[in-house]
Amino acid sequence: MSHEQVGAQATRVLAHAVLMRVLRDGAYADRALSHGLDRSGLDARNRGFVTDLVYGTLRHGLRLDYYLGCLVKRPLRKVPLPTLVALRLGAYQLLETRVPDHGAVGEAVELVRQHNPHQAGFANAILRELGRRRDAATLPDPAQEMRDPLEALAAQSAHPLWLVQLVEREIGEVETRAWVAANNEVAPLYLRVNPCRATRDDVAQRLREAGVQVELGPLPLSLSTRAGGAVTALPGFAEGHFTVQDAAAQLVGVLACPAAGSFVLDACAAPGGKATHLAELMCNHGQVLAVDVHPGKTRLIAAAAVRLGLASVVAGTADATSPEALRDLLRAHGRSDCDAVLVDAPCSGLGTVRRNPELRYRGPKIIEELCAMQDRLLETCAPLVRPGGHLTYAVCTITAAEGPLRVQAFLERHRDFGLDFPLGPELEPYRMPLGNGACLRTWPHRHGTDGFFAARLVRARSSS
Repeated sequence: MSHEQVGAQATRVLAHAVLMRVLRDGAYADRALSHGLDRSGLDARNRGFVTDLVYGTLRHGLRLDYYLGCLVKRPLRKVPLPTLVALRLGAYQLLETRVPDHGAVGEAVELVRQHNPHQAGFANAILRELGRRRDAATLPDPAQEMRDPLEALAAQSAHPLWLVQLVEREIGEVETRAWVAANNEVAPLYLRVNPCRATRDDVAQRLREAGVQVELGPLPLSLSTRAGGAVTALPGFAEGHFTVQDAAAQLVGVLACPAAGSFVLDACAAPGGKATHLAELMCNHGQVLAVDVHPGKTRLIAAAAVRLGLASVVAGTADATSPEALRDLLRAHGRSDCDAVLVDAPCSGLGTVRRNPELRYRGPKIIEELCAMQDRLLETCAPLVRPGGHLTYAVCTITAAEGPLRVQAFLERHRDFGLDFPLGPELEPYRMPLGNGACLRTWPHRHGTDGFFAARLVRARSSS
């Protein structure tokens, strides 16, 4: 076997292993891929190829399943997962890349042979037939084969039907088509400039001098780039001149807008993006107590604060659903309440599908559990807000259940809180009415950002 053949096989084996970790074990694609690449010894070219195989197969997988399902005589759910993943890898290369057919089919069949030897012939026949139908332009068209337009849209766009139906109820069919299209585009990499150490113009100039294409982002301290490779290698990263954060996530900090000198609790802070942003907005004056339940993630927060030079960020370990744990932590810092609290709650993450295509393979059942956790976090954190202070609730998802409905339910339980949407040109394009007030909502197809929901809730001052 030649050196090139060994390299080609190694890339497919690694891509298959990463996809198995994601689809079988529920791993996050970026972490599983990074872990695999770090141990692979592959050169930059082959690392890029593996990255494309993993993300391309995840992004197009449900559409590939439609084509494969038209050729396989039994339901795909009955095909062993290692075989199905290999078929998807082969189909992705046949339909979406310039990889020669013999390489795409041969390596996929070899993957099947390694896991299920008796199915190698089956995989070879399916992929070769897929290639023939591609060449003859006879691939089935979901729009013609399916009566339900949403079912056809789900197959065409490689989104699960339940998610397409959910979004259609939110924004209608026309916008849903724009939403799935936006999710299938590669998202830009947004940077947030640290004003305590640099200006946006200086950061942009250094990046351009290094050959990185940079554009000004939608916020005064944001930049966007399509730079590949390790962000940590970009000029200015080690010096703490910027951090990676989507523009929608940056809007959450702008919405929260704590005053300089405030004592702020970030109740679900890892890995520290929003906690450090709050500290920057406060000009590093005051204190941001950044909390996470996992000690390892708490260390990530502390490391981020050190790199950015933000001494006002203090990382702590506590369960934010436990009132006693949070009160003990506050007392340890000489406080009984907070000027501001941020609850960046665990959520389904469906606003980040374009960045995290593995979310397309997870079902809706977990949303109900997440809503219960979101309510617990709000109930725990609300009493810690001083009269006249504010609580900001944020989720990186587009479901009404995890966003507007959670806030409305909270306001019904807590009559001493009310919605507050700060005036200003930075937030106005993202304003969404809610009850008697307004909240923040972003969509990939409308704003070019991830899909976020956030609400700023002010506690009434004591009548006494």
